[in-house]
Amino acid sequence: MKKFEFSLKKLMEYKQQILKKEKSHLGELRKQKQLLDDEISFITNKKRDNCESFNRRMCGGLSPQHICLHKNYIESLNQQINNLHSKKNALEASIQNQLEIVIQITKDVDSLEKLEEKQLEEYNNQLTKQQELFIEEFVSHKSFVTVN
Repeated sequence: MKKFEFSLKKLMEYKQQILKKEKSHLGELRKQKQLLDDEISFITNKKRDNCESFNRRMCGGLSPQHICLHKNYIESLNQQINNLHSKKNALEASIQNQLEIVIQITKDVDSLEKLEEKQLEEYNNQLTKQQELFIEEFVSHKSFVTVN
């Protein structure tokens, strides 16, 4: 009997290759999200530190120009934070979509692997049956030869 070969081997290899690519893409999206989180945290800390510094300087007295300048700076930081949160929300939606793609392809690959296991089991059963038939024929031929 010829060696076992999965009939959908090429398809399974192709799906595994796609799965690897999609997982890589998901990893990149998660990395981008982490960078956005870091940037949001950095700007938030910068804003907090600036507000604390401003409050300390207010005790000593500041000119209206400095107060206005500080207010504009804080507004610009708030705008940056809002923009980054918008980007983060869009990126989270992309991550969720990509995760669904990865899950679907993983299911496809798993089903192909189960099918391969089933085909291998059938192959092994057929091989066992062939070996049993061969042994029976051998034994019956041997007993036939010794009887004559």
